[in-house]
Amino acid sequence: LAGRAGISRYAAGGGNADGYFLLVVENTPTGWKIVRDDSTSLPQAMLTTAIIPAPTASATTPKACPPQAHQFDFWLGEWSVTGPNGKHAGDSSIQSILGNCVILENWTSASLPYTGKSFNSFDVATKSWTQYWVDSTGATSLFTHGIFTAPSLIFEGHNPNAKGQPSLQRFTFTRLDAGNVRQLQEDSTDGGKTWTTTYDLHYTRKPATH
Repeated sequence: LAGRAGISRYAAGGGNADGYFLLVVENTPTGWKIVRDDSTSLPQAMLTTAIIPAPTASATTPKACPPQAHQFDFWLGEWSVTGPNGKHAGDSSIQSILGNCVILENWTSASLPYTGKSFNSFDVATKSWTQYWVDSTGATSLFTHGIFTAPSLIFEGHNPNAKGQPSLQRFTFTRLDAGNVRQLQEDSTDGGKTWTTTYDLHYTRKPATH
């Protein structure tokens, strides 16, 4: 048997290896066996197949988030949350995940065994923010078209209200200062003509622990 063989390898592995081979086989009582193997490799200068370059770091490095993905960074941190009456409503841990491109909310209610999470991200296609919420009861909600106009980020949503009625919702996060954020949700069942406050929460940043 005679022929030409070729091996494609990265440059770091020695590059391509081409050449010719000659195999002499013999049919023995126990089956066919190779009794002679003459193989030669061609000099690098004679190779006709290009050497495959090794992958570069730039080819595997993910793209960075757009600057707008940091508009909501004022919500990051550890927070104690109160209602309009000043009563402790819960605690929230807001984290930056997935290469600082997504903001993760971790909510724990103070009065009920109730927890929830939201995922907040800037959509480069629509140039707006989206929030997806899921809680320990299995309920979900979606807020889209979030637009940041300092100092507030305002979402919109079409989700059932507390009475199960279809409603338009307005969800506003406002940076009051470095240590305080207001979270206001309003519902409208008449297409935005009138609004009813669903809840109005005040976030106070917790002291740093060492």
